[in-house]
Amino acid sequence: LDLAWLAEHLAQLRETGSRFLTDSVLTVADRDGVVLARSPQHADFVGKQFPPNAMELVKAAGPGVQRLKSIDGKYRVIGFVPSGHTATGLFVSVGFYEPAMMAEINRTALRGAALIGVVAAIAFVLTLFVARRFIGRPTRELVAAARRWREGDLGTQVHSDDQLSEFGQIAAAFNDMAGTLARREEELREHADELEARVAERTQELLVTNNRLQVEITERQNTEAALVQAQKLQAVGQLAGGIAHDFNNLLATIQGNLDLLAQTVPLEQE
Repeated sequence: LDLAWLAEHLAQLRETGSRFLTDSVLTVADRDGVVLARSPQHADFVGKQFPPNAMELVKAAGPGVQRLKSIDGKYRVIGFVPSGHTATGLFVSVGFYEPAMMAEINRTALRGAALIGVVAAIAFVLTLFVARRFIGRPTRELVAAARRWREGDLGTQVHSDDQLSEFGQIAAAFNDMAGTLARREEELREHADELEARVAERTQELLVTNNRLQVEITERQNTEAALVQAQKLQAVGQLAGGIAHDFNNLLATIQGNLDLLAQTVPLEQE
């Protein structure tokens, strides 16, 4: 195996235009971990022994990918085929310098993060605008209308530009509720006025009836007083009649006795 040819061939492989291959390290070693060819820096590493951690890749059971510290002291992500899985019994690996490999990913992630930030900012501005336009203003109008309704102004209406939206439907429902409450309040006021008129009418009737009763009571008191007076006169009359009757009986007895004396006493003695 011509190691110079191998080194030149590996260098040609790295010049394919691929960024990964341009920044990569291509290594070929024998089954004992001795470097046979390396690109770049072939002359610096050829003939050197792999470090112990790299020997695990040479003796691995099968091909794989692993992150480890390579022979030049840099951490790389290494794809490898162990010596036991090649027809020539050679170990082949391709190591990608991790910062170089992640640079494009990091740039892409940074661009994605910036794009997400811009989209988030735009979304925030749009959300703020939509919230103020379609949520904040209708909510303030509803609150202001509710305050006026609480103060008794049920004629206040909530105006909505979009009757099909949720806030438009809520505004329509609130307007219907306020109208219903206004009609009920008007009906209650009419019933109260009618009841007050009936109470006043009934009170007037009661006053008239009370006055009539007062007159009747006064007349009855006068009648009862006259009746008592008549009863007193009747009692006095009955007393006087009884006395007169008794006195008349007494006079009749005296008169009878005088008549009897007159008949028995001689005239000349008189």
